[in-house]
Amino acid sequence: MQQMMSARNGNARGNTLAMPSPRAGGLAAASHTLNLSGSAVSMANNNSANLSSSLPPKVAPQASKAGVPGKKVSKDSAIAIAFKNEIHEGCLNLSQRGIGDQQINEINKKLQATGYMRELDLSGNKITDSGVQHLAKAICEASLESLNLSNNKISDKSIEPLAATLRFAKGLKQLNLEGNGITNRVSKNKLKNSLTWMQIQI
Repeated sequence: MQQMMSARNGNARGNTLAMPSPRAGGLAAASHTLNLSGSAVSMANNNSANLSSSLPPKVAPQASKAGVPGKKVSKDSAIAIAFKNEIHEGCLNLSQRGIGDQQINEINKKLQATGYMRELDLSGNKITDSGVQHLAKAICEASLESLNLSNNKISDKSIEPLAATLRFAKGLKQLNLEGNGITNRVSKNKLKNSLTWMQIQI
């Protein structure tokens, strides 16, 4: 009898130990849930990485030198464009363009490169004694017949160098120097007497 009771008690104890604890089951379920969540996060990250690697790289638009994409920048200066497009029947009007001594070298080069030009109007600009002396040298080699330098910044200092240089410009028929700082009457007469074939306004 006692042995039978002991066996029952032993079975009861064994059954009690074999039953899973509710707390342990909860932890296992939570652990399983965390594993699932971790797998989901890992899968999401992998999918995002794969999607990013499959996209083409972004290319930044390249702007032109002028700051406007696709717009071609012209390398020609205003004087070069004028010599190219504004010569009509051998005449070029460059009056009131703000031209100073710095642009005279370019004008000289264009004069030499131009096959035929009859008249050049440079009135109303900012050409000084230095600039007009350099211009006079190029005039001697050009085919100009008329040169207008009125209303610039030329003074009496230029009269003697002009007379010495322009005596070789046999093709130049008209020279306009009105409205400059040339006030010496003796200098004016000297220029006219040196260039007798030329009609000079001064």
